[in-house]
Amino acid sequence: MWLPEQRVLFAGDVLLPGATPFVLMGSVPGSLHTLRLLRRLGPRVVVGGHGPLAGPEVIEETERYLLRLRRIATEGHAAGLTPLEAARRHGPGPFAHWSEPERLAANLHRAYAELGPAPLGTPLDVLACFGDLIAYNDGELPVSHA
Repeated sequence: MWLPEQRVLFAGDVLLPGATPFVLMGSVPGSLHTLRLLRRLGPRVVVGGHGPLAGPEVIEETERYLLRLRRIATEGHAAGLTPLEAARRHGPGPFAHWSEPERLAANLHRAYAELGPAPLGTPLDVLACFGDLIAYNDGELPVSHA
């Protein structure tokens, strides 16, 4: 929802200030496109689906995460790594301060899938994705920080 006079954007789970995005059911290109549209609104305040109130910087931070995710997937796939191996090799990097860093492993499944011929948003094996997410998280189920 957009309140143009107040320049307040209610972004839902498209933006999660302080938390790792989760694109398992969507697409990286679709998310990047949406971020470009939201940036054009020029919000002053962003209310994400979870986390604290934020400014427009949350759009740029999320975009940087997604671009890094796509780069890791491209490099990992070319090197013959599985999404889990790529996640372990690269780790959360500059986003280590965000909650739910284990989402990287599942997000890489989505980014890997987008390197192939399947249409964007093609359903993934969710059990395999969550299995890698848990493995990346040292065998622990994720804890919600919502």
